[in-house]
Amino acid sequence: GGGNYQIVDFDDLPGHIKISKGEPVITSGYSAIFPKGIMIGHIDSVLTASTNGFAAAKVRLSVDFKNISEVQVVRNLLKAEQLELENRSENE
Repeated sequence: GGGNYQIVDFDDLPGHIKISKGEPVITSGYSAIFPKGIMIGHIDSVLTASTNGFAAAKVRLSVDFKNISEVQVVRNLLKAEQLELENRSENE
């Protein structure tokens, strides 16, 4: 405990992308959970370089969740279809 709540660990970042301190972290849209183009924050530090095809980093969040006053709820109406297509392509 006692860590900075605005800095989080991100695992499984694409290893083919060079990650440097200060770079923005924006959702790609490749997830059934997060839509494309949402600013998450900025790279605070790189934890591990790509060894298994993935990297890890600490990210300073762009939102101060202790002082948030409004939120927007986004629902993916095509989530089930998207997951089915992803599973199908992984098994082919």
